[in-house]
Amino acid sequence: MNSAFINITDASGARRVPLTGRLTMGRHSTNDVCLADVQASRFHCAIVKKEDGYVLTDLQSSNGTLLNGKRVQSAQLADGDVVTIGATKILFRDPARPRSAKTNPTKPAEQKLEFLADDDVLDEL
Repeated sequence: MNSAFINITDASGARRVPLTGRLTMGRHSTNDVCLADVQASRFHCAIVKKEDGYVLTDLQSSNGTLLNGKRVQSAQLADGDVVTIGATKILFRDPARPRSAKTNPTKPAEQKLEFLADDDVLDEL
């Protein structure tokens, strides 16, 4: 069962779109998702299902496609990623593939702090 979907928020409102094999987005009416955003190109980007997950690809758009705030040409998507096209925000959700530290290298890893007793600190001096 494929449970991946995107939540899109643009000038026309918010909507949830299930993901299948390939989904195109842009202003043109022939896209799978027509965006109400003047900064979106007619054929802006696509999300394609691959064997190891979903890949976002910019379709040579004029204003670019941002993934988590960084401009990308093509990138693997992870659960919770945010795609930005102009003023449009697209939240990618794939509960079957939860985010991990490996799929989110920009998120700092949790650090473990070791506390020393005052006597231990004095012994080190």
